[in-house]
Order: sequence, then C-alpha cells, then structure tokens
Amino acid sequence: MLNPDGLYFAYLRKSREDREAELQGAGETLARHEKALEDLAHTLGITIAKIYREVVSGETIAARPQMICMLNDVETLRPDGVLVTEIPRLARGDTRDQGLLMETFKYCGTKIITPSKTYDPTDEFDEEYAEFGLFMSRREYNSIRRRLMNGKTASAKEGKYAGSLAPYGYTKYKLPDGKGYSLQIVPHQAQIVHLIFEMYLNGTPETGNKPSGASAIARTLNGLKIPPPRSDQWSPSSIQTILSNCVYAGFIRWGHRKTKKVMKNGSLTRTHPVQPDCLVVPGLHSPIISPDVWESVQLLHKKKSRTPPFLDTGLKNPLAGILYCGRCRKAMIRRPGKGGDSSGYFICRTPGCPTCGSDFSLVEKGILTALSSWLQNLRISDLPAPSSEDSPDILTLSLASRKASVCRLKKQLDKTYTLLETGVYSPEIFRERSGTLNQQLESELSIIESLEQKLPRQNDPNKVSKKAENLPLLSIYSDLSVEDQNALLKELLLRVEYTKDIRGTKNNHPKFHLRIYPKIVGNTD
Repeated sequence: MLNPDGLYFAYLRKSREDREAELQGAGETLARHEKALEDLAHTLGITIAKIYREVVSGETIAARPQMICMLNDVETLRPDGVLVTEIPRLARGDTRDQGLLMETFKYCGTKIITPSKTYDPTDEFDEEYAEFGLFMSRREYNSIRRRLMNGKTASAKEGKYAGSLAPYGYTKYKLPDGKGYSLQIVPHQAQIVHLIFEMYLNGTPETGNKPSGASAIARTLNGLKIPPPRSDQWSPSSIQTILSNCVYAGFIRWGHRKTKKVMKNGSLTRTHPVQPDCLVVPGLHSPIISPDVWESVQLLHKKKSRTPPFLDTGLKNPLAGILYCGRCRKAMIRRPGKGGDSSGYFICRTPGCPTCGSDFSLVEKGILTALSSWLQNLRISDLPAPSSEDSPDILTLSLASRKASVCRLKKQLDKTYTLLETGVYSPEIFRERSGTLNQQLESELSIIESLEQKLPRQNDPNKVSKKAENLPLLSIYSDLSVEDQNALLKELLLRVEYTKDIRGTKNNHPKFHLRIYPKIVGNTD
C-alpha cells in the first residue's frame, strides 16, 4: 500500500521512438506522459510533489542532468516513490548505471511506480524483477542502436547521405522514393567552397594571387564578412574541414570519426579519432569541385601537413589549462615547431586578436623564473579562518557546479541552432529560446567570475604550509614528464595571462608580459 501523505516524484524522458513519432505529428511526448502519470497518481490517491523533465537524450546517467538531480533528491529527501511510465525510462546505460540506480532506490526505501506495477526494491522478488527489466531495456537499446548503425552504413554504401547535418555548401533532402537522404547544392555557399579551394590551390585576387593556408583563408573570409556555417567567425579548423571533405568531390564518407570510449583516471571519456580506413563511396549528389581540383588540393595538403600521431595522444604542453591570452581571455595553444623543433611556440587562435606569439621555451622560462622569485620571498601570513560559506571546498564545489551549468547551457544553445536549421523551431521560437539561454549563460558566467575572484583569497594555513613544504619540487621541474609538470604548475597556479603586442622576428624577440595568479596566498617581503 502507498502512503497517501507520502512524498512522491515523477520522472519523464523521451525515447528515440518518441522523437520520431513527434516528427510525424504524434504530439508532444512529455506532456502526454505527464498527464498519464498525474492520472495514475490520482487513481492511487497520492500527490506528485516534483516532476523531473529530461529534455536531453543520453545513454548514461552522467549525460542526464535531471536524472542526476533526481537521484540526489532521492538520497537527501528519501521519497516514498518515483512515478515513471515504464522501467526503461529510468536507465538504459551499462550495468554500472543500473546498479547505481537500483542501490539508490533500495537503500533509500523508494518505490518505483509504473502504470503496470509498483516495484519495491527492498523486496527480493521485486528487486529481481526490476533488475531484469533494466537488463532487457539495455539489451533492447543495444539491438536498436545496432540496427540503426547497420542501416546508416548500408545507406552510405548506396551513396546516400547518412549524416545528421549537411556540410557547408549543401542542404539535406529526402529522396523521392522515401528511403534515405541525399545532398542538394546551395548555390551561394557553393561559390564560397569554390573560392576556398581556389585560394588554397592557386590564389585569388583576395589573397594577392598567391596560394594561402587555412589561417590566411579564414582571415580573408572574415574580412569579406562572409558568414561561416555555425559560428561567428571562420577558423583555420573549419577551413581544413572543408578542404579535407571528399563530399565536395562527389563522394560519401562514413565512419571518418568513430566514437571511442576510453577509461582515464577512473572515468569514462569519449574521443573521436580520425579513421584512415573509413568507408568512401561515390555519392548520389552532385559535386561542387572537379576531381582534378580535389586531387591537387589533397596532394598539396599532404606536402604541407605532418603525419598526425594517432598512437601518441599524451600531453605535449605543460602549460595546458594555465596560459591564457591577456586580451581575449581565451586559452593559448602550443604549435609545434618546424624542422623537428620539439619546443614550438605559443599563439592565440582567436581571429582578430592582436596578441602576438612567442617561443615556447621563452614563455615557460619566464613563468618559472617569476614563480621561483615569488616563492623565495613568500611569507605565510596568519590569516583568519574563512567563514563556512566561503570555505575553499564549498567555493570549489560551487564553481564546478556553475561551470557544469555553463557547459549544459552552451550545449542547449547549440541545439537550438540545430533545431532552427532542421525546421523544428520557427524563427520566433528560436529567438525566444536562444534569448532565454543567453540570459542564463550570462548570469552563470557572472557568478563564476565572482567565485573565481573570491577563491584565490581563501587560505587554509594547514594547506598552505603543506604546499610550502613541497616547494622544492619546482627545482626538479625539468626532470618531470610533461603530465607531471602540468600537474605541478596547476598545484601552484590558477592561471597565467600572456600579453604581447609587437610581432618578433628570427633575430628579434620583443618582450611579453605575464600576469601570474598563484593559488598560494601570502605576503612577500
């Protein structure tokens, strides 16, 4: 029996089948499911206190923010039950996700309530029945995913376009026979694609009739105010993507970047490495460039490019996540040097940013010199203990939570553009939705800036003393691996901002300015 005065939640999530049904005019899924669960609660004589509406599609619990929120509330509030339309709506992840879900419900004494049955995880038979349902849902998920991928591969082999978004210069349309999609040329974008290949191969009046690299082409297109596919400005990577995409020569490429799951530091991460042996077949669509131009560009690109180290994915930059541009506030990147030079140099890749690059070794030496000098003069102060609400641990957790919210909002914002391009959102709905998300994003970024300014001022004397005892590690910096160098610097530094306005030459290295934000707070003599 259910307690009429108990605390009950409801969890709603769309499946892939629901999304396909919505496109066919079946109505909004979450609204129908919410009505069904409200009717079920009324029949059982209970009241739903909170409803969790999952609007993202994720295989794992970690990819579902509302599921994470619900599990946290289950642990904290220990509700009497959670209403859901069916067991598979809760989890289709691996056994680890299913185990986490069942253990949370079991040890919190929370029932799973569906229209067909109420499961009590504390009961041995109900627990076994629920686990079997989760197992079958995972099996069904893998079967659906396998059939879907096999269908897309078969479609690609027939020359149809199986990707979700059409490449720049094309629009995706459904074939007349009703099975599969192909690509149709967008004339004004196709002219830009022609221009990009021509600038790279032979040069145009816009580039002084000289062949240009990806960076120069991006600057030229930005200067001509030509809108890019899905961002504010053209970047070298977007130009490289166009130049290396065989779709423009009339081919279909499938499996070029397969998702690869890798365990790192106990957590599962996804990578998308390039697959040299991917499927390439003639497509049904019309090419934008000729086969001769395509082959010439690929030969030129091969001469200019160095072979990508597919097997060597280790960290190469000890200042990764530390060095930022003092102008645009974006991360500086390390570009490998030519002729086997292992050091390379730092550059800011933001288009239009006036910051000039510098030699890697000079920047690294400048940071180490400044840091060593600062540490030698450091005097630990007896600072008052921080208040509980401003403690470093709480601030760090709050900062991590806000950053996660920023990532979630950016993904939502990207999705609104996709929904606009595919016709799901009207321009009015897009403007309303994107405006709301931008306001939320600005609010989160403002809070993050406030927390980051507050965090460096916090000082636990015990922690500072412990770090002070480990300062001799800086003397063995050169003997450490790149990963260990990066970890050591991140223990001592929050960030370093780099500024340089004058471009150097081979024999002239203008000075650059470094602003260092240390983690250790104290006074210097």
